[in-house]
Amino acid sequence: MAEPARSPIRPTGIEDLDLILGGGLPPGSLTLVCGGMASGRSSLCLEFLMRGAAAGEPSVLLSSMPEKMHAHRMPPFGINDDKGLEGIDFIEFLPEDSHGPEEFALFIEELVKRVENGKPQRLAVDSLEQALHWLPAPTVSRALRVLQDALFRNGSTMMMVCGPLPDDKVQAADCVLSLGTQRQGPDAVRTLEVLRARGTKRPLSRYALSLGKEGAMMVRMMEGYDG
Repeated sequence: MAEPARSPIRPTGIEDLDLILGGGLPPGSLTLVCGGMASGRSSLCLEFLMRGAAAGEPSVLLSSMPEKMHAHRMPPFGINDDKGLEGIDFIEFLPEDSHGPEEFALFIEELVKRVENGKPQRLAVDSLEQALHWLPAPTVSRALRVLQDALFRNGSTMMMVCGPLPDDKVQAADCVLSLGTQRQGPDAVRTLEVLRARGTKRPLSRYALSLGKEGAMMVRMMEGYDG
């Protein structure tokens, strides 16, 4: 019997993000959520998992922080009735000594095994900030492609938290979201930009990002077209 056709897009469940991305993210895709501290990276990834868990999709969070600490730092989302990480499989998994090329390769190998054995539909990794920043671009690209192959084979969709990265370190990712802050008069607002969305030619736009009890909401601030 032939395999059923894989849906080209899986909605994230974050309504405004799905509108920006043309429906969501493809199964088998890797999204890098880049930005500095307090830019909303972890919150966006957690909402991605919560929306999946609420829809009955097996969802996994891999984190260097203990589960209790992660739950304590979570925004007060109302979308899951304030149940914390309930419905999301938590794995404390990210050693801080995975910065060398060999250690990083072993880490990716173990991550691939977890994808293939558990076959989750949604995963988030929080975070690989230091490793991706310090390792050479070819090492990062090769590792992300190995991981991407495993995601595609299993139809899993992954978001990975990292710091700001140069272009040569993000080429392997299917989607790159850049989060940051921008001054608006006397205040600063969180911002979100789509730096890459493989398979689509979309406006290069910047959005004001609000992270409230009902989840992430985005309002366009500026737009233009590449080239």
